Amino acid sequence: MKRENEGESGKVQTDPARALEIYGDMVYRIALLHMKNKSDAEDVFQEVFLRLVRHRGKILGEAHLKHWLIRVAVNCCKKQFANAYRKHTIPMDREDRAELSYEMPLGENSVWEVVWTLPENYRDVIHLFYYEQFSVKEIAGLLELTESAVKTRLSRARDMLRRREGMKENQKESLWEYSYRLETENIHVPESLKDKTLEAMRQAMEEEPKRRRKKNWAAAGILAAAACLCLVLL
Repeated sequence: MKRENEGESGKVQTDPARALEIYGDMVYRIALLHMKNKSDAEDVFQEVFLRLVRHRGKILGEAHLKHWLIRVAVNCCKKQFANAYRKHTIPMDREDRAELSYEMPLGENSVWEVVWTLPENYRDVIHLFYYEQFSVKEIAGLLELTESAVKTRLSRARDMLRRREGMKENQKESLWEYSYRLETENIHVPESLKDKTLEAMRQAMEEEPKRRRKKNWAAAGILAAAACLCLVLL
């Protein structure tokens, strides 16, 4: 599989299939963390990588690609929550957990479940800081927040986790941090979702030349109409 490919303009473009192979699990985990159910998480996953197909020429390198995918994944999750049908969804229960069990082997004392109970904004900073290992400054850039806001959310999220995990104020975070990282490592994109998304990406890339031609024709039509109008006015 090629690392990068070249567009018609000669500009080096990101290979979306390679990006999915490398960062697919990362995007899927973020989607699950936000959406709390497999169906919506899969919708978000596909949307993120279809957007990458459309915007791959704007990616400026590997670090930019990873940051771009995280930012778009978070934004797509927020868009899903904005849909009217989401307002009537109930919290995830044990039956929902059973549906995810083949890809998310959660135990009775799952730290993931505890993190799920945090407000959405706190889930983001906990995941990006403790699992993805981003700095406060990097998280601020990803979520378009001030560093002070990120520190505040991290502090409040830690306090909530301590209370819900029954930890004392001075107890180290290493135990639940380790458990969270371990559980997260066991979450992977289902192969069927990978295949479906790769096929959708392939079709989108095949249709790109047609969309560009239509766009060019539309632009040419507008220019022609403007020229005719100028002639009439003269």
